[in-house]
Amino acid sequence: MIEFISLVILALLAGCVLGLVLFLLWLIVAFACKMVLRSFVPLYFLIVAAVLYLSWVALTPAMAHEWFTGAKNPVTNARCCDGSDCILIENEDWYERDGLIYVKWRNGALYSIPVDQAQPSQDKQGKAAACVWANQLKCVFLPLGY
Repeated sequence: MIEFISLVILALLAGCVLGLVLFLLWLIVAFACKMVLRSFVPLYFLIVAAVLYLSWVALTPAMAHEWFTGAKNPVTNARCCDGSDCILIENEDWYERDGLIYVKWRNGALYSIPVDQAQPSQDKQGKAAACVWANQLKCVFLPLGY
């Protein structure tokens, strides 16, 4: 959860910087073209910049989990998720017992999947990940050497 919050804060900061750069570029163009800043153009620019910024921020969390895209369960060959049902999970939210991997989902539900269906996590920080789709644990990605 802390990683997600850090990602959101980073995206917001990067978005603010991007918005500021766009605004400064517009100011340079406006003065170069001798536009009057009291016209409707600044308001129009701010609306366009806000829409671009919000679109960029909305897409940022999805980019963090690109490696889930196209992943399939190695045993069932079923698709893991549609890109929005996979999340990184903390080490304390999963464990192995009796040939099953148990995952505590964000809503508190406990899901399980056979150990032979576990795949290596591609998270750069070595975190586990899980994909719950249609109320079933479809895939689990575990750190190497778990």
